Amino acid sequence: MVYNTLDKRILLLLLAVLVLPCGIALTLNNSFNWWILFILALAAAFTFPIVRIGFTFDAVWVYGYWLYCSEHKFNAIKKAEAQFDDLKDPDTPTYILLNGCSKLRLRAFSPAKRREISNTLTQKLAEKSEIPSLLTPWLKQRQKSKGKELLAIAVVTLICSAFYTADLLRWVWIVENWQPHEVLIQERGQKKVRRNRRTRTIDTVRYTYQWNGKSYQGDSILFANSYLPKRIKPGRQWFCLVNPSDPADSYLTTGQGDRRYRGRFIVPGVIGIIGGVLLLFALRSFRRKPPQIPPELLEYINTFPKAELNKLNRRVRYSVSTGNFPVRVPFQITEGRYGYFPQKHSIWSCVFWGVAALPFLLGGIFFSPVLLGGLLYILIMFLCFNLRSYAVLDLQERTLFYCLFFRPGKKVKKKISLDKISYLALATHAKSGHIQLNLVKKDGSMYTIGSAHPNCPALLLAEAPKAAELLGHLPIILD
Repeated sequence: MVYNTLDKRILLLLLAVLVLPCGIALTLNNSFNWWILFILALAAAFTFPIVRIGFTFDAVWVYGYWLYCSEHKFNAIKKAEAQFDDLKDPDTPTYILLNGCSKLRLRAFSPAKRREISNTLTQKLAEKSEIPSLLTPWLKQRQKSKGKELLAIAVVTLICSAFYTADLLRWVWIVENWQPHEVLIQERGQKKVRRNRRTRTIDTVRYTYQWNGKSYQGDSILFANSYLPKRIKPGRQWFCLVNPSDPADSYLTTGQGDRRYRGRFIVPGVIGIIGGVLLLFALRSFRRKPPQIPPELLEYINTFPKAELNKLNRRVRYSVSTGNFPVRVPFQITEGRYGYFPQKHSIWSCVFWGVAALPFLLGGIFFSPVLLGGLLYILIMFLCFNLRSYAVLDLQERTLFYCLFFRPGKKVKKKISLDKISYLALATHAKSGHIQLNLVKKDGSMYTIGSAHPNCPALLLAEAPKAAELLGHLPIILD
């Protein structure tokens, strides 16, 4: 549940400080750069004053003016006192004092929203419980949301695409509106330029032309090309594009598809698509609901004394066997003997790899057979990312074994005794952040039997008690 509003005081201040000067400068100098600054200032003025207050199942979040965000845990709030300082609406709180020091400011919201926020906070504080307070912080800590990072990257990518496209549109306007005119090539040479700590050689040219009886000279090349065709040489007649309103402004054409400029929009278009996809992922991460704690797990943990769980949690553990065991299907028992998480492949993954292989296939058929070698790389990556291993519990022989392709009765050399397993641990992988269900021996060695992405661990958490019951009602701890 999220409450949004726009602080009108901050909005008017930004309009006066940012937008008004840019608007005055745009009126005096109608240039492309001032248009860009005016649009950016207008966008900042209407997005910066946004204030949000969001409620999750364990905390209230406050986002203010894109500058700060604060979190207040319900279990840490001992008291919440509403303060009434609004003379127009004396019965509506203007802010809520939390624990006598922190202020939940509501003045930017309307009176109706202020009352609703106050009632929601009171209701959430009344519903807080003790058990989720232990499990929720652990789960939320492992839910690595990249929303802010993706949003920043998406905004930068879209701005780069917009500037790139705007620059190309300027060249298109020159090609379409300036007039072609004959020129005489006077000189052609080369010079060295240094960019990004690298030195490269580019072509230079100097040409002259007559316009309305006056002689002009230029050295600019259309589309700022660095290389000129060999046929452009001193003493030869060529063509340029001349600005009708300012004949001294001109660009030499290269003749290499000057009017076939549509292909130049492919690169900014691809950059814009990438930025749009990143923006969608960022918005999705912001709107993603916190993972719900399965009641089965809470009930199972409650069957063990807290002292026993705390004692197990203080033990030293180390990972012995880790692998890719994504949990997408509930824990399954086959032939009343083998317990495992069936490996289910996502159809979107197959579509992704099929689309990735299509350009190499078409390129090898229509252009060059060498491009078919790219299919080998796609095949190797497909096998690396899609081949799933199995972690199988043999309940009859009381052993655990790993295999790439599982079938009942398969003979496996390396097995681990389940009688030595003392408890289960829900742990997080150090690099990927994925939540793993591990079997832990008395010496602290851990063996992974299932894993889940930190954004969707509900199925793994719900199925963990089933595996623990099959192994003899073993305790489950949060590592």
